[in-house]
Amino acid sequence: MATTQRSALKQLQCPNCGSPVDQHHPGTQTIVCETCGSHLGIGMGEPAMLGEGTTLGRPPKPIKPGDVFALMGVSYIVLGRVDYEGWDSANSSDRWRWTEWLLGAEDGRMLWLSYDDEAGFVLFRKIRIRAPFNPQTSAHLPIDNQRSAIVKERYPARILGAKGELTWQAKAGDQLNMVEGAGMGKRYSLQVAESELELYEGVPVEETAIAAALGDDGWLERTKNRKARKAIMRFAGIAAFIFALIGLCLGAAFYGYSGDKITSETVRLNVENPRASIPIDLDNANRPTMVKLKLNGSLPANTWAEIDVSVRDPDEVETYVFTSEFWRETGTDSDGPWDESDYSGSGRFIPDAQGQHEVLVDLSAINEDIQNNTISVEVAVYKNSFLYTWFLGYGGLAGIIGLGLMAFGFPETAGNFVNSILED
Repeated sequence: MATTQRSALKQLQCPNCGSPVDQHHPGTQTIVCETCGSHLGIGMGEPAMLGEGTTLGRPPKPIKPGDVFALMGVSYIVLGRVDYEGWDSANSSDRWRWTEWLLGAEDGRMLWLSYDDEAGFVLFRKIRIRAPFNPQTSAHLPIDNQRSAIVKERYPARILGAKGELTWQAKAGDQLNMVEGAGMGKRYSLQVAESELELYEGVPVEETAIAAALGDDGWLERTKNRKARKAIMRFAGIAAFIFALIGLCLGAAFYGYSGDKITSETVRLNVENPRASIPIDLDNANRPTMVKLKLNGSLPANTWAEIDVSVRDPDEVETYVFTSEFWRETGTDSDGPWDESDYSGSGRFIPDAQGQHEVLVDLSAINEDIQNNTISVEVAVYKNSFLYTWFLGYGGLAGIIGLGLMAFGFPETAGNFVNSILED
C-alpha cells in the first residue's frame, strides 16, 4: 500500500482527551481526533469541540487517510474520509450509504473520491454555479452558460462520521440535501447545507485503476476476478436470453401446428352407444400425437355435453388423455342478448411404443335437453405433433435464468430496474 509519513503544519491538542492532533493542510477546518474520534473545529485559536466522537467501521474499500497515489498523471494524498447515509424522503426505511475521501492534489486542488455499490468510484471536483438554480424545483443543474445536467434525484442525507481532515466544519449527525444529476458523460452532485451550497462535477474511475495506483495487489486481483465473473455472467445472461427468444419463437411457431394427419372420422355418441373407437397406426414411439374434437352442428341454448378421450396401446393398456366440454349459453344483460359457445377441444399424448393403437372417445355426460341425447363429433388424429408448451416453458426458464445472470452482471441496472418497479 502506498502510504507516507506526512510532516504536520502544526500540532494541536484535542480539547476532549488531550491527545496531540496534527494539522497537515492549511485549508483544514475540521480534524477528527484519532484517539477519541471527536470532531474538532480549526480556526485562528485552539481547536473547538464540534461533536463527540463516533466509531466508524471499516471503509468499503481499503483507502485511508495518509495514503498517497498517482491517478491520471496527478499525485494525491488522502486527507480525510466521510461516511454518509441518504434516504428516500417519501419512505424513510429506504436508506443507502456511501463514502467520500478528501484528496489533496500536488497542484493544491482539493478533490473528492466518492464510492457507492451502484455507481462505483467517481472523482469529483468543485465547480462554480454560473446560473440561478433552485435546489428544490429546478429540473436541470447549470454547468455553464451553454450546458446543463439533468437532475436525476433529490434526497436528504446525514453525516455518519469522519476521519482525518475536512475542509469545512462538520460533525456526525449533520444533515444536508443532495441533488444528483448527469450529462455529457459526467456526474454532478449538489450538496445543500445550512450555510453553503456546493456543486461538484465527477468522472467515473475504474476500481482497478484505484487499486493499481495504491499498489494494493490483493485488492487489484480481487477486483479483476470480480470483473471477470461479471463479464462471464453478462455473456451467459445474453446467451440465455437468446435461447429464451428462440424457445418462445418456436413455441409460437408450433402453437398452430398439429402435425401429420393420420385420420379424420365422424362419430355419433349417445347414452345407448357412448363410446367410439378409432384405430390408428403409429410408426414412431415417444413422439407427441394430437387428438382434435369438433362438434358437428350446434347445441340447443343452455345445454352441454362432456367427452373423455383416452388411448389404448398395443398391450391393451388404456391411458386417459383429456376431457372436452361442449357447451352453449345464452342470456341478456345491459348490452342486450348474448350467445356464447365452445364446440371444440384438443389434447396430446406420447405413445410408449409404435404399432396399432385405438383412440377411445366416450360420452361421459350430456344434458337431457339435447335432442335424442345424441351428438355428432368429428375426431381428427395427428402424429409427429409438437408440444409447443415445452418450447414456451424452456424459453421462460431460460429467460428467468438470463435475468438472474444479468442482475449479477449489471448490478446497477438491475437495482434501478427493481427500484422502478417498487416505486410504481
